[in-house]
Amino acid sequence: MEEWIVLYYEKLQHYFRGKVKDSFQAEDLVHDVFIKVMLALPKKQPDDFEAWLFTIAKYTLYDYYRKKKLDLLPEDYEYFLPAADQTLEKITQQERIQQIDGLTEKLRVSSGLVC
Repeated sequence: MEEWIVLYYEKLQHYFRGKVKDSFQAEDLVHDVFIKVMLALPKKQPDDFEAWLFTIAKYTLYDYYRKKKLDLLPEDYEYFLPAADQTLEKITQQERIQQIDGLTEKLRVSSGLVC
């Protein structure tokens, strides 16, 4: 495991720094990825380790954004939602948020990366 950390730490740092713009948060996300990898390795031996690692990184980033979104006030959600057309106007803002969260969870489950 130590050799993987040495090999991929900087690559993951660079990936997360480009996404969250906060070096401390990027470092926390890198640590989260390596914890998930350590927990998953006894159950799974991936054919392409780097692709698998960055898939975990992507879903860790999605989790971060989802948690960050929950810290916002309800009126702040409008920034994250698409412009409403006639069909979407009938759906309340809360229903749209629940639909987005549900689709994100389905994507994680269908990809087999429930960490």
